[in-house]
Order: sequence, then C-alpha cells, then structure tokens
Amino acid sequence: MKKFQKNRAKGKDERIAIIDIGSNSIRFVMYDQLGHYPYPIFDERVTAKLGNEIDLTGKINPSNIKVALEALTRFAKILNSLNTSQIIIVATAAVRRAENAQKFIKPAEKILAQKIKVITPEEEAFFMVNGLINGIPKLTGLVVDLGGGSTEIAQVNNGELLNSTSLPIGHLSTVTSVKIREELNKVSWLENMAGQKLYGIGGSFRAIGKAYLEDSSYPVKLLHRLNIQPKERYEIISKLVNGDRLPGVPEGRLSSIGTAAMIIRHLFDATSCNTLVVSGTSIRDGLILGFQNGKHKRKDALNFVCKELSRENERFPGEGKKIYKFLSKVAISSAKLILQKDDLQNIERLIKAVCLLANICWREPGEKRGKIAFERVLSLPVYSLSHKERIWLGTALFHRYEGIRTPLETVLPAYKVLSKSEQKFALAMGLGIRFTSIFCAGNVDFLENTKLSISEKQLIISLKGDNFDLMDLHSKRRFKNFTRELGFQDKIELFH
Repeated sequence: MKKFQKNRAKGKDERIAIIDIGSNSIRFVMYDQLGHYPYPIFDERVTAKLGNEIDLTGKINPSNIKVALEALTRFAKILNSLNTSQIIIVATAAVRRAENAQKFIKPAEKILAQKIKVITPEEEAFFMVNGLINGIPKLTGLVVDLGGGSTEIAQVNNGELLNSTSLPIGHLSTVTSVKIREELNKVSWLENMAGQKLYGIGGSFRAIGKAYLEDSSYPVKLLHRLNIQPKERYEIISKLVNGDRLPGVPEGRLSSIGTAAMIIRHLFDATSCNTLVVSGTSIRDGLILGFQNGKHKRKDALNFVCKELSRENERFPGEGKKIYKFLSKVAISSAKLILQKDDLQNIERLIKAVCLLANICWREPGEKRGKIAFERVLSLPVYSLSHKERIWLGTALFHRYEGIRTPLETVLPAYKVLSKSEQKFALAMGLGIRFTSIFCAGNVDFLENTKLSISEKQLIISLKGDNFDLMDLHSKRRFKNFTRELGFQDKIELFH
C-alpha cells in the first residue's frame, strides 16, 4: 500500500527496516535490498505482551509499556547506526484496542523519531494474506493469523482474498469456549470453508508444528508448509487444551498455548477445515511487498534466489546457467518419462534451480559437500517451495557431490518423503550435474562444443574437435551412470 512508502533518501543503502508492534511481541527486521526477494540481515524479537489482559481492563498494563519502550529504545539505537532508506513501523490489535494507547504511542514515537501506523483489521488481513500467497499464488483455503490480542481470519480462493474479519480474541485473552463460539457464529462465510485447508500464521501455530515434529516420525524438521493431518492435529490440540506440556512448545508459549489451542479447535469445529498447514510468513512479508518492483510481484522467488546464490558460489561466472542450458532439454524430456502423474508438478523450475545451485558447496570439505548441500537447500529462504520440492532439490544436489557411492538413505531419512520415481529422477539429475561440472571443470566454453540429444533408447553426447580428449575413462563412467539412471543407453560420438 502506498501510504507505507516513503521517498528513498539519497545516499542511503537500499535497506528496509520494519518494526512490527504486536499484542504479544515486538519484532524488528532489517532487509538488505529492495529487489525481488529482500532477505533479512537482522531479526530480533522481544516479548512485551502489550495485549495481556486487555480484554478485561481495556488498557495496556504500564509494566508492559515499560518493557516495550525499553525494547524500542534499543531498536532506535540500532536504527540510528544504520544507513537505512526505508523505515516502516506498524502496530496491531493491542494498540488498536487499548483505551490508553497514547500512553504507549507518544513516548514510542519520540524514541523512534518516527510515526507509528496503527493498521486496521482490514489492512492486517490484507498484509497477512499477501505475504502468504506471494509464495503460494494459487492458494485456496482459510488463512488465520492468531495473535495475542486478536485473530485475523480470511477466505482465499485461487490466490484472491474474498472475505476477512478480525476476532477480538487472541492467545493472551481471558476467554471461554462460549465466547469463542459467539464470535465465530457472527462470521457467516465460515460455513463455506468445509473440507479446505487452514493455513496458520503466528507463534502459536508454529508451536503446534514443533510439537508435531517432536512427536512424529516425519523426517524433515521444517515448519513452513508443514501439513498436519486431521487425526494428528486433533490429538495435539486436545492435549494442549487439557494443559499437557508437550515437547517442542517453546517456554515462552507455555502460559498461553492452551488458550491458543482452544481458539484453533473451535476454528476447525466451526469451519470443518481438514488439514492444518503451518506458515512461516507474517504481516511483515506482506508489508515488504509494497517495496518490490511491480514486475516481480506474485512471481516465484526461487529463480531469483538461485541466481543470487549461483553468482555468489559458482567457481566461474555463468557456470550454473551454462549447465542448465546443456542439460535442460534432455532433463525435461526425461522427467516426463520417469515421473508419475501425482509426482512433482512444474518440474522445469526445479531443474533450472538445481542447475543454478550446482556448485553451492564447492568450498566445503569434499567428504561433507553432499550433506551440507542438502541442508542448505532445506534452509533456502524461499516460501514458494513445498517440503517435497526442497527435498527433491536437496537429494539431487546430494548426488551431484556424492555420485552413487553413498546411498542417501544411509545419511538422511528425508528421502522417504519422495516417491520412488521422484527419488530416481533426483539421482539422475544429480549425476547429470556431476558429470557436466567435472567434465568441463568449470570452463563453460567446453560446453559450447558439446551437445546432448536423445535418439530412441540412446542418450548421445556429441563432442567437437579437441573436446573428445575430455572424455577420459572417468568421464565416460560418470556419463554412463547418468545415462543409465535416465533409462537410456549411452553413446559418444564426434562431430565436426
């Protein structure tokens, strides 16, 4: 939204600072650029609980104001030391609802030397949805941001926000089941959500996700886009409502997680939603979109991030792009033959990504590169990747470094998330990148005079002139391994 934008100060670094003053915590995040995918270079959270008991007293407790102002004093000191072009400061439900809000806002604005924008419930819903669908453009379901003082809920269909409302209850509220049901009964469109997914934003949902990961055999310890099926979700939420202390729930959430779980349980009861999807996004992700170039909005950040990582990590300029150009046609054709109907969709974007990341770990010790590459992919700062997509990329890169000498299942259990055909294609893709990277030794000019093609059951590599000398015994073996995993016979030929 334009009201949050300011003119860029001349001579300032292109950095964005966001201070998000919530009902439970205050978050200060600094992003390092105004491009397609701004990445946080500083991220600090202070629990101030401005919304604590506000539903009973109507006011923010002076002791909580003191904690918040102390945190903002620190943040202001940090802000003043940085050359920042953009500063966004917003406050949500607690400040919006409190009778004594000015007792916090006036000293806070003086400390920060900046105005605080108290956003409306409609704006808060817009930002929470926008931040999430930027990574999942075709999202359909119920989006819920459970905060300390309010709960924002929104109906989204195919990436379009249809309805939203703010419930005056949060995990810091003193609230009964009767009150929660009363608030939910006021929202007529909730009956349209039956059978859809519920996307949960906020610390309470992440705490439930952590409890699930601690208690289940799910092999990937990732929260964003973690799917918790109805049976497991019901069991965890019931235990939390009953006051059970579950491993994985952070210490700071223990006092309020029971209330949060009760609100979530009633949300599922009122909507008949099925799967719970944990989100790692927040309203900050929606806020920052206003500073991105228009041509980048609603586009997959994966390609951008991989290009950036390729530039930072490749051995020689343009190596990742050349590997993709060399392998892409054969890889895409083979994917259609190997992958099953219900396997990874839009595999082309993953093929490009894994080629760009081909040398992400060449500086690491040789015996550790495969595992480090796998872990780095799991941590890629991209909200548009599902767990399965991350694991496929990581598996392909693991084999790019390890070849076939180390079966992935002996090192990492995450491969179980992939189907047999997805595992097979990840192995083949990794072996293809391994062959190509070693064959050209980073000298991408060698790839200009080398071609791959498919003819019936053969994968043919055609080499021009002196490039034939590069095809020694070891290169032939690596090419054969790659070809075999794709289901072809290998053929080497010379062309003029």
